[in-house]
Amino acid sequence: MVTPLHQIVQEVGGALDFKAALQVLVHGVSRALRADVCSVYLQDEKGFLALMATEGLEPDSIGRIRLAFLVTLAAHLAGIITFVKASTDQNLLA
Repeated sequence: MVTPLHQIVQEVGGALDFKAALQVLVHGVSRALRADVCSVYLQDEKGFLALMATEGLEPDSIGRIRLAFLVTLAAHLAGIITFVKASTDQNLLA
């Protein structure tokens, strides 16, 4: 049985170049997780996180959107805090 992760790895391995592999990756992950948006950001030479591939965001944004690491870290921590609060809310567990 081929799991979604195995299928994604196989598809990424068959990509013609790095950019295509990233796009295959975000497409496969968003499909497997049934997510509206999946994106890959990589650190550029100035230390910013650059959007390199996306499924669900504007394709023209690839290579043009850059985020400061601290902004990204703050957003990530806010997401964790929200998840923890939601997972401990008795109204949501019922």
